[in-house]
This record gives sequence, C-alpha cells and structure tokens, in this order.
Amino acid sequence: MKDLISNFINTFDFDELIEIISGIDPVNPRFIVPAIILIGLMCHPKTFNVTLVVLQYVLTLVYLVIALVVLKNSDLSEPGPFLIFCGVFLIGIGIFIKNYLLK
Repeated sequence: MKDLISNFINTFDFDELIEIISGIDPVNPRFIVPAIILIGLMCHPKTFNVTLVVLQYVLTLVYLVIALVVLKNSDLSEPGPFLIFCGVFLIGIGIFIKNYLLK
C-alpha cells in the first residue's frame, strides 16, 4: 500500500489527470448509487446541513490533495497546471477568510 501511495505521489501529473477525467462513465453504478444516497440525505431536513458540510469538506480535501500532487509533478508554465494552481490559491484564501476573518 505504501508503494502505491508513493508511486501516485511521485508520478501523477496533469496528463494522467486528463486521461482519468475523460475515461469517467457517469452511468456507472459507482457514481449513481452515492449520488442517490447524497440526494436522499439532502432531502431530509435533519440531515441536510450535516450532509452539505461533509460533502463540502470532502470535495475540497480531495481537490486539494489531487491538485497538489499534480502541481508537484507538472510544469507550472503550462495552462492546465497553472489554472489548478490558481484554484488551489483561491481555495486557500477562501478557507483563510472563512476561518480567521469571519469568526
């Protein structure tokens, strides 16, 4: 498992990210079943806020981890990795504003 994680961190770049995104099949049950569960949780008034917060943090964390690994292994002068860097920078500013300036 450590070898798989270290291999991912050391070799995953922007081209591989584009290949994975272009190969996603949205009709696959691995995507439909969690989407239906999330929609069901968000429809119930008692679980709406918790589901929304968990979904927000999980998606942000996944984006940041993948973006930082891609930025580590890609050339920042290319447009794709540069836009990912801008997104990470803006998310960092947003998290800083939310956690420190709005409290």
